[in-house]
Amino acid sequence: KQLNAKLMSELNINSPKMYLTGTSNGALMTYSYAFQYPETIKAIAVSSGNLPMFPESGACTNGSTLPLPILLTHRTSDPAMPANGGCVANIGGACNRGKVISQTETINYWLQRNGLQNVTPTISTFNVNTSDAGDVEKRVYIGGNPLVYFVLNNAGHSVPSKTVYSNSSPASGVQNRDIEYAEEVWNFFKGLQ
Repeated sequence: KQLNAKLMSELNINSPKMYLTGTSNGALMTYSYAFQYPETIKAIAVSSGNLPMFPESGACTNGSTLPLPILLTHRTSDPAMPANGGCVANIGGACNRGKVISQTETINYWLQRNGLQNVTPTISTFNVNTSDAGDVEKRVYIGGNPLVYFVLNNAGHSVPSKTVYSNSSPASGVQNRDIEYAEEVWNFFKGLQ
């Protein structure tokens, strides 16, 4: 929160709220901030991040439930952030990086928090790059605090991109190349203004 105030002052930003985004561990940090200081946020976007199964006590477990517009991307074959929940980046089997709930539970939490649990999403499916892992399903839940959800079928942990490629590996899986994550986030944030 202090960093936010410092940046707004130093950069002469005339806004009481900010946009926040993160991937993987950065997604979990974004969630944490959203639980602690939602009144300072206009919207968030997370990539490859499920909510923690056993969050630390305090604001992360019983913090604010103020609704927030959110964009999420999940991969169905992410070896580091398991789709069905469980150990994060469990290479070697020690489960020393914590556990997360499933992608479905994460989405359901945000639908409930944003009052969208009874909203039927608009769904579109596309496959721009047929040489990557699979197609993309985009679900858009319209409401006062919208939720946009990208399901990247058969994709691994790497941020999806049409132009910046990362090599597949057992630790990361195969990258989705059907969407440009940064562009999707920017378009989502711009659409809220």
